[in-house]
Amino acid sequence: MTIVVHPLFGSVGGNPHSPKEFTLWDIDVDLAMRLNDEWHSVLPDTNKGNLVRNKHKAFYAFEFNGKYYAVGIWTDPVAANRLTFTAIELRRLAICREAPKNTATRMLKLMREDLKVKFPHISRAISYQAKDHHHGTIYKADNWIAAAESKYTPWHVNKGEKAPQTRSSKIRWERYL
Repeated sequence: MTIVVHPLFGSVGGNPHSPKEFTLWDIDVDLAMRLNDEWHSVLPDTNKGNLVRNKHKAFYAFEFNGKYYAVGIWTDPVAANRLTFTAIELRRLAICREAPKNTATRMLKLMREDLKVKFPHISRAISYQAKDHHHGTIYKADNWIAAAESKYTPWHVNKGEKAPQTRSSKIRWERYL
């Protein structure tokens, strides 16, 4: 699904002045991974197998004048066995430095609206914030609820695997779709 947003401020060339000038596109997993690798401040690495194996998955980009400015990666929750509700997890949200203020909030809203259409049986969106790196500002601005907090717990790491990208404590944020 493509959500076309008509500019309010009429940017011609250059960077957008408002997040309302973006077009939200469904993109493929490979492009989503490349954009995340380019822009994510804490978790640039993703694993394609861990993204595409999910029953529910969606990959989005914000575009303006042929250039991407933000990416969102959604899948079934990593820890779905610990949840008592049906959810989809925002695994990554990464935004380039040239994006205007409030890009994250606008993108969260439009992605959520599209997810409701794609997966009408899913009731909530969840996401995890690394406390050592972020303050949860984008979630607060989009009316998410801080539902749980947990200290870093290592998953098993097999010989030869990379160490975790962060050992930060996490806050789980939730929002009804």
